[in-house]
Amino acid sequence: MEKIRSMEIGGIIFRDTMQYIPSSLSSLVDTVKASASADDFMCLKQVFGDDHARMLRKGVFPYTYITSFEVYDEPTLPPKEAFRNDLTGEGISDEDYTYAVNTFKHFGCQSIKDYNMVYLKTDVALLMDVMLHFRRLAYESQGIELLHCVSLAAYSWNCAFLHTRAKIEVMTDEEMFSHNQRRIMSAIIELLQEELRRLRP
Repeated sequence: MEKIRSMEIGGIIFRDTMQYIPSSLSSLVDTVKASASADDFMCLKQVFGDDHARMLRKGVFPYTYITSFEVYDEPTLPPKEAFRNDLTGEGISDEDYTYAVNTFKHFGCQSIKDYNMVYLKTDVALLMDVMLHFRRLAYESQGIELLHCVSLAAYSWNCAFLHTRAKIEVMTDEEMFSHNQRRIMSAIIELLQEELRRLRP
């Protein structure tokens, strides 16, 4: 199945960050923390103000515990066992659970929904900071804007052309151009058909 790398909605372009840095958010944050200070996490600082240093890590959330919208209204976090990841079969550490409970209390959460909002804001801000850090390093290293490319592979391709000074011929053969246009259209149709199959009961 084809993955969507990028989409534009209302003039805003959404990109799949896994196309640039295919790693877990937790390991990415640890990598950036090793070479940057807490104050370098500007997005996290903007969202959490003076609390940003305490949020400088990937949080935990009891995904499989959420079985209905009503569960979001529960006034406390579930027990540690509820944080087990059904996909990996792994639970969370005592340290992770303590962090979740302390976060719940510190931000005055009244429900799991409130905690979920803090969790999501943290994830988004951390991912933004990681991407901005990577973007800056990529530009300083190669002189090419990373986010003008749809993936790291496309970025690498552009870097190769820049540094080898290779010339790309303009496509002038009408038949070749038409063939490529048909391939693009057939790929779009395949994606739409796959999505329709997925949505049909």
